[in-house]
Amino acid sequence: MRKFYTILALMSLYVASAFAQIGMVPIERPVTLNEALSLVTAQYESGSVDVFLKEDVFSWVFFVDEEPMKGWEHACCLKTVPKKVKEYGVPVSPYVATQRLRIPPSGEMEPVSVHNRYGANANHKPRVAKKNLSASVKEVARRTYAIILSGGICPIANAERYWNDCSFIYQTLVNTYGVPKGNIYPIISDGNDPGKDMMKPDGTFVSSPLDLDFDGQPDIYGNARRETVENALNELKLKMNDGDQLFFYVIDHGSKGNAYKQSYINMWDYQELYDDEVANWTKPLVDKGVSANFVFGQCFSGGFVDELTKIGCVVATACNYDEYSYALSSFPYDEFVYYWTCAVNGATPFSTKTSADYDGNGHVSMEEAFKYAKAHDSFAGSMEHPQYVSTPIYLGKDLAFDYLPVSGPDLFIRDNDEDFGLEPNTTTEVHWDSPDIWIRSSETSIDIDNIVEEHQNPEFKDSKPYVHVYVKVTNRGKKVSTGDDWLQLYWADASTAISNKVWAGMEINSNKQYTGGKIGSINIPCIQPGETIIVPVVWAWPDPTEIKNLALRENHHFCLSARINETHIYPELEEVQPINAGDNKTIAQKNLTVLFIDDRTSSVDGVVYVRNIANHQKNYSLEIRERRPKIATSLNKGIYDVATVDLTMSSQIYNAWQRGGCRAKGINMPTSTTPQTVTFTSNNDVLQDLKFNASEFERVAIKVKLKDGVVKQGRKYKFDLIQRDEAGNVVGGETFQFNEGWVAINPPITIDPIVIGDGMIMLNAAVPEDNVSVNWTDETDSRIGRGSNITVKPTRHNDTFTVTVFNDKGEMSEGSITLEPTFGIKSASPALVEDVLDIELLSATGSPKSEIIISAINRTEVKPMYKALAGDETSVSVVVSTLPTGVYVVTLTVDGKAIDSVKFNKK
Repeated sequence: MRKFYTILALMSLYVASAFAQIGMVPIERPVTLNEALSLVTAQYESGSVDVFLKEDVFSWVFFVDEEPMKGWEHACCLKTVPKKVKEYGVPVSPYVATQRLRIPPSGEMEPVSVHNRYGANANHKPRVAKKNLSASVKEVARRTYAIILSGGICPIANAERYWNDCSFIYQTLVNTYGVPKGNIYPIISDGNDPGKDMMKPDGTFVSSPLDLDFDGQPDIYGNARRETVENALNELKLKMNDGDQLFFYVIDHGSKGNAYKQSYINMWDYQELYDDEVANWTKPLVDKGVSANFVFGQCFSGGFVDELTKIGCVVATACNYDEYSYALSSFPYDEFVYYWTCAVNGATPFSTKTSADYDGNGHVSMEEAFKYAKAHDSFAGSMEHPQYVSTPIYLGKDLAFDYLPVSGPDLFIRDNDEDFGLEPNTTTEVHWDSPDIWIRSSETSIDIDNIVEEHQNPEFKDSKPYVHVYVKVTNRGKKVSTGDDWLQLYWADASTAISNKVWAGMEINSNKQYTGGKIGSINIPCIQPGETIIVPVVWAWPDPTEIKNLALRENHHFCLSARINETHIYPELEEVQPINAGDNKTIAQKNLTVLFIDDRTSSVDGVVYVRNIANHQKNYSLEIRERRPKIATSLNKGIYDVATVDLTMSSQIYNAWQRGGCRAKGINMPTSTTPQTVTFTSNNDVLQDLKFNASEFERVAIKVKLKDGVVKQGRKYKFDLIQRDEAGNVVGGETFQFNEGWVAINPPITIDPIVIGDGMIMLNAAVPEDNVSVNWTDETDSRIGRGSNITVKPTRHNDTFTVTVFNDKGEMSEGSITLEPTFGIKSASPALVEDVLDIELLSATGSPKSEIIISAINRTEVKPMYKALAGDETSVSVVVSTLPTGVYVVTLTVDGKAIDSVKFNKK
């Protein structure tokens, strides 16, 4: 600063000397504060900046906050205007010197042009009413601890809106959730110091209030210095136990460090607290089994994500690692954290209700709070890109201020793709089509490294009286499973409703055959937190002579139930009522029949039992609901677009329908006096009031018939036969997958490669003129283009490309080509490395934005390594001696896109 003033003085002497040489006598006049201020504000759009006066003897020194609605650090400067100026006969405008800054300088300042951007709302304070809480919520509150951190930097950077943010979340914890005040550590600006440390919206300075919830008692733990945070965490190490929740909330200011994605929190009196320090200071708690819940609202907060992506942590940030965070425009709060707190509080600070409980389970989880904040943040997606990570992903779906997740391992089997192991599973009514259970009849042995995850109908033969069953089991907990759990499998004939009596093998059908039974118990190996394993099971039909009688089962299909148990001993299943798989994450079902037609037929049928699971007479209804695709196209339709579905009732089922009055809604019925076959044409059709006698069950047959003129193009359709009780509750169902097949397979398509240069090759396919569509895929079966030609850049790990052609007759043709790779990673050696990994490329990338990333496989606690590449480099060496032993992947990225990857092992 002294050097800056020296330069100004020398410039003035130089000018004075020049005029003195020509005989002119200067007249010195004073520069008023208003004149100097006008010169400064004239450089900006009116009202866009805030200006403060800094004490100085010789000059008017103004501090200008150029972006007052951003959090710090952001653009600001010192503008210096001399207090006196010499004029030589003509008026002279004083020179305005500028010194660029990123944070306000130290020292006292006086507001001279500060704009109240909140108007009448400037003095708003949050108010959260106390709630009456249940014993379970109080117990969670007792085990919840919080650090509320607002660094402040200095008074001029410590806007009152940050205090409002802290007060709002503090009141939410205390009044909405009942967290004891002794569990909360508010660490705010200068702490309990009575000095003026906070700037109000009008630019005046006051001492920030110590009472955060307006009960007349001080709540501040201490000043926002590094040692205060460390002391608080050291206290929590003694207080907190396995399964407790640490809530670490940060608002106010942050900035970028020198390393890639490094970020830090600006603390009081210009201290800095870095992302890796927060990670290291909280590590003992996380290692203890505490669920660490971080919410960062400061600028550049996304830089904390990488350091805190570790098992047991949930992190939400207002912005990415290279972005600012912003204030609300209408009230003195900050955008992201305001809406985040509104979500968990269930209301705004004005008592307007909010609804962030998206899954309807009565708890606002940390993931739901993030989704709500991101959806309502007006800057999200443009100026701010909020970040979120949960490790494992299930932790953030469970963790709430009124719910603590299981502290140890937590195994589950999915009911559907959207199932994350929450109980009950509210994402679907169809709880019998688990994607985590499937059968393979075609394989003769289990190849765990090349498992095909596509369900097949079980087919038992004299030559092969067994099939392979695969079950995926996921550990959604924070700790590795013990390896002492067991997977127990049951089978049942295809049925819409299956009682425990069936699963236990205690029911016999009209052919004197058992309708269900046990398959076996299989030990579940240890599963790491957040990971999934596949448990293979060989299912052998118990009596080979029964195979010859399977024809009696009429296009048989078997339902499967997979259940996780603590012991290999099967539990007693004596209850008649079934356990709804959707209510229990350790139970899943697979009731799926696959129906095929070929080029000679246009219809196919399957058989399924309909059952009264009650021991008294009861009414049920049946409906056939198609699974509509999310995006409907000419090649992606529902079953009712291309086919009709007939349901034929056995005599016993028809009699039950007669007893109920033969009622139906929307169904097409023949004019026959005994219409045992009815036709479904839409999801609104219902076969009503089937009055079953106690425990009665029999078959219905489902026939799918293509409509006239429909061309077979290999499409697959799913639909569900759903059974409901009188109250409309789903009691069970059977899923059907209809594969319509192809008319024919044409000769292969020829592909002509043309080298373009720079590793690019154009592939031209000899496509017939009557084609309907042409699709290209790579060897991962990912679609990469359409039309008769595409341009590719083959790598060593993706060098085979396939074109598939469909014509207007429903015929399919394919062709494939394998190319010599010219781009990507040639080698990463040695394969078992100890110190240095040498990476060689097939060719230079040609881009200055090229990078090598080394990351561990299935080990989130190991941070990735990054190595920049020049566009003309074809080899690079990376020191990996600090990496722990394990399997790693080397990824080449160009312009932010992953191009190629290879694995290596670290000693």
